[in-house]
Amino acid sequence: MINYLDIIKNFAISQLQKDLIIGTILGDASINKSGDSKAILRFEQGLCNKEYLYFLFEIMQEYSVVYFFTKSKKKRISGLY
Repeated sequence: MINYLDIIKNFAISQLQKDLIIGTILGDASINKSGDSKAILRFEQGLCNKEYLYFLFEIMQEYSVVYFFTKSKKKRISGLY
């Protein structure tokens, strides 16, 4: 089993970014493994919370590979980091 907290502790990111990752994983974010052994941190919010998602993106943008996209049926907005 992968211990994500150990990975986060040893990763070269700021304390704010570590706090954001841990806090959002405990809340509404998820971590998935991609095919090339990298982790994907995913945030998904309703459109009414898009400013919150933009705020998270600003903090994590140096590690972002996909900005934002919308799901028209559910009217949700996501960010992948």
